[in-house]
Amino acid sequence: MRILIQLAFIASLFMGSTIANAWQPPIQGSSEAPSLLGIWRHDSPAGKTYLRLRSDQWYFAYHHFSDSPGKVYGVESFGSWKLENGQLVLDQLKGWKKLSLVPSKRSFTLSDVTSDSFTLGEIPLNGQRFVRTGRVHDDVWRYLSGSRISESPYYEESDILPIVPIVNAETLVSIRNRWQRIHLYLLPEGEFLGLANGGNNPLKGTWQKSGDILNIKGETKSSGFAIVMELIKTKDKYKLVKYEVNGKQYSRALEIPEFVNPPSVTHTDNELSKGFSTEFFEKMFAGIHGHKQVMLDEALYDYGKPVETQPEQPLVLAEMVVKADATTGVMQSYSKLHTKPNRVPQALQTSTHFNNLFGVFFSQQTPSSYGRVLYSAGVINKQDPLTIQWHLAEATPIKGGRKIFDMWIDAGDGRARKSYQIEDDGKPREWYTANVVPVESDRPLEAVWEELESYFKELQSR
Repeated sequence: MRILIQLAFIASLFMGSTIANAWQPPIQGSSEAPSLLGIWRHDSPAGKTYLRLRSDQWYFAYHHFSDSPGKVYGVESFGSWKLENGQLVLDQLKGWKKLSLVPSKRSFTLSDVTSDSFTLGEIPLNGQRFVRTGRVHDDVWRYLSGSRISESPYYEESDILPIVPIVNAETLVSIRNRWQRIHLYLLPEGEFLGLANGGNNPLKGTWQKSGDILNIKGETKSSGFAIVMELIKTKDKYKLVKYEVNGKQYSRALEIPEFVNPPSVTHTDNELSKGFSTEFFEKMFAGIHGHKQVMLDEALYDYGKPVETQPEQPLVLAEMVVKADATTGVMQSYSKLHTKPNRVPQALQTSTHFNNLFGVFFSQQTPSSYGRVLYSAGVINKQDPLTIQWHLAEATPIKGGRKIFDMWIDAGDGRARKSYQIEDDGKPREWYTANVVPVESDRPLEAVWEELESYFKELQSR
């Protein structure tokens, strides 16, 4: 066992490996004809969005809320992509469960395409600008590499995705215990590449076939071990029957499952959606923009107890100021919460962005007296009336077993209906409905903004 641990390639096959320092694709592009292949990034106040387009027509998308290493707060999506009539078509096969409310197959116009950047779609009104990026953080790469597919329904359906899209190679893949992935690439003219899990110690060499027997010889890049493999083909699968390292046989390697050819990417027959119109988008942002109050309509639960009596006079729950820009798709806001006298004063700063790639709002909300940022995604359930359902993103740091439901329904003329619920382990903790109404005032919006911004910063400094 001690010898096995010292052998990097063996260890990566059987001992598992981390994604740290894992193989990542080179930056792809051509000055002669701009290529969409590679990794692209879009930056917004609500985080960074990454899109990887592979040569085998698979795409991986990931929105990363936090820049802090080790904090994997985000939303993922992957599926197939193709260019059709000058438009980029993305056909999502799997992703964050709330994305099921977004059409799975959507098309986007592409404009201002260069070898280093392109603009996706016409929503927001300036489109969503992506720039080519090089190596990404390991926390992000694990979502773009395809390695997580072994954890998805693809495993049960026996669809195995190769970690590296080499379209001119015969690709063989084996998965052991769902997590450990081994890839063998038979390149043209007898060249060979072998990768295990993250691919941090690739095996390079030559391959040769004789009938149903496949022979491979190579050397690991990092450790320099000489590897000899022999596989026998039976019913389109390859079984490893010989494995030598520096001339010594290791029988344990023969226990790995048979290697199979991964299927080619497929495109579904789902109905194609072109997303929201610019008119709808402008109207939506205009209705959210401004100085508003949140007025209690009905309180149902408070601190886990049913509310038996409603206030006689309209109760102001919060005052908020929102700057909503349909051109950039960004909404910034400050909210002053009107808490009860015996409770800690509270204010919120929120940065929201409509992400056209995912078709949802992404938001980061910072409470003045709470040390952690809350990450959420807003899905447009209906266009008429405009209905936005907010969901906490997975891995958002809140109490275990807690769920938060937040619904915004447009009522026209800058007004809206709001329903807010907090559940702890399935039991209501807080639940109320409210009316969002514009504040009639001669004060400039900028003056209100400065006042609530100062209030938020004052509470933060306490």
